[in-house]
Amino acid sequence: RGSRACGLNSVCSLNANRPTCECPRGFSLFDSNDPHGDCKPDFSPSCDEVYSEDQFDFIELRDIDWPGSDYASMNRTNKEDCTTSCLKDCFCAVAIYRDNQCWKKRLPLGNGKTDISLNVKAFVKYRKGNRLPLKGLCIWRPFNY
Repeated sequence: RGSRACGLNSVCSLNANRPTCECPRGFSLFDSNDPHGDCKPDFSPSCDEVYSEDQFDFIELRDIDWPGSDYASMNRTNKEDCTTSCLKDCFCAVAIYRDNQCWKKRLPLGNGKTDISLNVKAFVKYRKGNRLPLKGLCIWRPFNY
């Protein structure tokens, strides 16, 4: 994990000035004994098979971002064009939308954080037909207060 408080594909938030690691909806903890470990996606985007955008949809999450995981961006765009671009792109796992800008991200996602000041929408791609978790975030709290 190096210097990161939380593993790949996870989201970090501060709880009493200590990091709390969370797997966002659509991901689950790789090793349930390592609450600061990596989160695995419930599916992995792949360009190896016959890719069809009709097979996918998005889970919308608020105020979550993985800075530095972008591989493409679009300026002066709207939410619909942002998500459509990600759906058509077999490498795109998450689209981040804020202020008419769109950032496409591929796995693995690093340095994830949640912060209400981000004012972003994260669209996490999932394969239709996959069972989705009921909760918005799965939280592992290693510290008991």
